[in-house]
Amino acid sequence: MERKLATIRQISDIQPIEGADNIEVATVDGWHVVCKKGEFKIGDHCIYCEIDSVMPDRPEFAFLKDSNGRMKRIRTVKLRGQLSQGICFSLDILSSVVENFAYSITELGQDVTELLGITKYEPYISATLGGVPRGTFPTHLLPKSDEERIQNLKKEMRSWNGIEFVMTEKLDGTSGTFILNEDEFMVCSRNQWLKEDETNVYWRIAKELDIEKKMRELCDIIGDFAIQGEIVGPGIQSNRLKLNKLSFFMFNIYSIAYKKYLSWQNIEEFNKDLGLQLVPILGTGFVLAEDMSIDSLIAMADGTSLLNQKVLREGLVYRSYYGCPDEIYGKVSFKIVSNKYLLKTGE
Repeated sequence: MERKLATIRQISDIQPIEGADNIEVATVDGWHVVCKKGEFKIGDHCIYCEIDSVMPDRPEFAFLKDSNGRMKRIRTVKLRGQLSQGICFSLDILSSVVENFAYSITELGQDVTELLGITKYEPYISATLGGVPRGTFPTHLLPKSDEERIQNLKKEMRSWNGIEFVMTEKLDGTSGTFILNEDEFMVCSRNQWLKEDETNVYWRIAKELDIEKKMRELCDIIGDFAIQGEIVGPGIQSNRLKLNKLSFFMFNIYSIAYKKYLSWQNIEEFNKDLGLQLVPILGTGFVLAEDMSIDSLIAMADGTSLLNQKVLREGLVYRSYYGCPDEIYGKVSFKIVSNKYLLKTGE
């Protein structure tokens, strides 16, 4: 599922910022956003644009250009000591940017990313590391790996009482997907299906770990499937974990036949045959308390990495341990990116 970078939301709270005369902080679901004082009031609908959004090059968004005239992505920042993540725009921006726009079609939760021409920031990966595309990512077989942030799941949290989660470390690398479908082995980056070439990191990992052979052996048991994980190490994301070699850490197994993710319990069981490294686990049996707030969950994401305790971890990912048959993808999962990490790395 493609990330909804811009959606119609409701302002649920507005608070002053100490020592600030012209700005205040608005709450949108689980996000806190610094806005001009008086621009919004509680209950107003707005267009909320998430961090990692890159706005189109238009006069309305000229304030987001860098010194070279290029559009900057929206980042996590601190203003007068207040954390701000994302930007809120008035609904009027739609009529300004979108020709013949009709307000009657707007509703809470509506995705307006495409309408506004917003794109997602993607970190640069060199051709040597990234490989040569054979085609686009095969979304007809499985979704791209991209967990939703907890700040966007305020309503959904209410239905998760009693679900047991496994808490894993979110690794700052590049996601790789390996697919076995109708006897064909496919290697993919986050957005591309890649030609076989051992000079790129995805095929190098596939060869070094003998992933195709291991998947073919398991395919006899579970049918066509895919595995997804994070590749970290030298040359990727500035190697923020300061690792000595490239490594692959699996976090998903997806059944193509049933169009469902396997539960974490199943992943552990089938990984006895695959023999791959799993993403670092910080705990199991985690249950969301009824009175647990999004802010308290976000605070838990801060900490050091289990792969290198000298550096901050990127955050946490929670996945339902036993699976959830009623869910469209067979699981409940969400991610929390550490605010300390975001501020330190400029993300």
